[in-house]
Amino acid sequence: EKFTIHPAASRNLHVRMALYESAKANLFVSNGPAALVLFSAQPWLQFVPVEDEGSAYLQNTPKFWREVMGLPVGEQYPWSTARQRMVWATDTYETIMAAWRQYIG
Repeated sequence: EKFTIHPAASRNLHVRMALYESAKANLFVSNGPAALVLFSAQPWLQFVPVEDEGSAYLQNTPKFWREVMGLPVGEQYPWSTARQRMVWATDTYETIMAAWRQYIG
């Protein structure tokens, strides 16, 4: 009851994108919904904890990012703006706050 939610955004792609477009900024971890904002004009931060090759979660390995996403760990998508950043670290409170101050704040 303390949070405002928008159930339609979980079922309708257009509604979800409209929600992302109306946000001050969007924060993601390494998952599918982040793909919706990659080519938008909205500010976003995506937190990716880089794990060793052979990790159980392939999507956090350098090989996955290099070979599947075409983005070497530590780099940014070439079309990203200064307020659209990959943050190559775990989404801890400290990391989120530091990234917010640096890129969005």
